[in-house]
Amino acid sequence: MVEPKKRLYLGTASVMFGLLVAGAFMLHAAAKAAQRENRIVDRIRPVCAHSGFTNEEMHRLVRFTYGAWPTKEEAVQAVVVLCRGNG
Repeated sequence: MVEPKKRLYLGTASVMFGLLVAGAFMLHAAAKAAQRENRIVDRIRPVCAHSGFTNEEMHRLVRFTYGAWPTKEEAVQAVVVLCRGNG
């Protein structure tokens, strides 16, 4: 049988490890989302930069448009339409 003090340490260590793993997964997901966003912004930059959009505005457009479309290609096309002023 485990002593109460050791059981407390084991429980605390388990919770801390769980939080560490959850944090690592969250950071990984955020990094993948940022990488995906950067790739799309690189694709739309030639069109949007000529329309006077700033880098921050392009990132915001991609962030808000990406989740609304089923594929990356449709999201890119939607942002390009917005940049050209046809939306």
